[in-house]
Amino acid sequence: MKKITKQQAIEKAKTYGIDFSKDVFEISISDKSYMSELAKEAGYKASKTSCLSTGSAFFEHLKKHL
Repeated sequence: MKKITKQQAIEKAKTYGIDFSKDVFEISISDKSYMSELAKEAGYKASKTSCLSTGSAFFEHLKKHL
């Protein structure tokens, strides 16, 4: 499977309804689950020392690139 780019991931997340103006702790579990699926599509791996889930870490990662 071809990896998606950060910009494609941002567009997919926005289409799904992810609100990047929120804090990572304000997004729902289903949104975090969707972000985790996008992270897999993008080939993103959260830091092993991160206290965030993969979905939450990817949300924060993409938020930096807006």
